[in-house]
Amino acid sequence: MGVCIGGDKAWRVYRQGDVGIAYHWINGEPAMCLFPVHRAIANAGAYVIPIESAFQYVHSDGHPNIDKFKQAGADAARVMGFDPTDKFIRRRIIDAIADGMPDLIAMPPEPEDAVEKAVKEVVGEATIKEGGRVIAEKEITTLDQQELASLH
Repeated sequence: MGVCIGGDKAWRVYRQGDVGIAYHWINGEPAMCLFPVHRAIANAGAYVIPIESAFQYVHSDGHPNIDKFKQAGADAARVMGFDPTDKFIRRRIIDAIADGMPDLIAMPPEPEDAVEKAVKEVVGEATIKEGGRVIAEKEITTLDQQELASLH
């Protein structure tokens, strides 16, 4: 059984050369997933950085942890089926991680549709009948933030 990286379940997806970057909620937490854009690579996998590990990439003074980035570049290349000795692919991976960290940190703590569902409360039901026959039924919910904003 495979896992789909990217697609409509991702918060955001883009690419940097032959490295794809997708943001997903894994085990209920935001995560950055790097994957090879060209799926034909044998034994290719995704390199995942959960939000709880983001601090490892930056020192407390705000400067990048170069050693962590170098190690991640080699590890990610290996996981994604690239040659880990290729300086160019390692650099592309390092750039993708560095450029993607702000998105990982800005990512909502849970999918927006889950937040929307949690905010909406069922307050009633509506039934439409025609000639005594039920033709439609629907739950009536409270308005979400977007619906409330559209009323103004």
